[in-house]
Amino acid sequence: MDRPVPRNAVSQWKWSHGNETASYRAFTTIPWLSEHCAYTNKGSKTWYTDPCDNLHSFSCFDERMVLVRENKTWEEALRHCRSLGRVSTNHSTFTHLYDLASLITDDDHTLAREKAQNATTDEVWTGLRFLAGQWWWLDRGPMLYRDIDRCPTSRSCGVIEKKGTTSFSTRNCEERRNFICYKRF
Repeated sequence: MDRPVPRNAVSQWKWSHGNETASYRAFTTIPWLSEHCAYTNKGSKTWYTDPCDNLHSFSCFDERMVLVRENKTWEEALRHCRSLGRVSTNHSTFTHLYDLASLITDDDHTLAREKAQNATTDEVWTGLRFLAGQWWWLDRGPMLYRDIDRCPTSRSCGVIEKKGTTSFSTRNCEERRNFICYKRF
């Protein structure tokens, strides 16, 4: 027998791709057990629950940039992104599926700025780092920021700003902030 959803029950629901709380408030029932999942029917504005082993149609979501709202140093953020998935390049070699975001194109930059708006920090880490006397994107893409050579370089990493007049800046890599992972393939 289904029970009405209490107003505070919404916070129990999380999306499968991370720890992000689901914002839908139209659930008609709350799960009896932790193995319940939510589904909706095409054209319906109502969400329902069922045991997760019940069969329903589904759609996959393949997001190329993912905002992670955890505060980590640049190195910790890099390890976190690279832990999100590994793919086999042959029978004995594996490579990581995600990396810190390299913002090579204008579209990448725009998408990262949009993602950063949901961050809990004012800036988010990107895959930009000063190493061996020069600035590098993790994917070794071209550096499009013309004025970056004047930025402080000692132990500096790149961030994209949530607000402000400039879209990027550099910070000490040991500071802690949210970050954006980018799907490489």
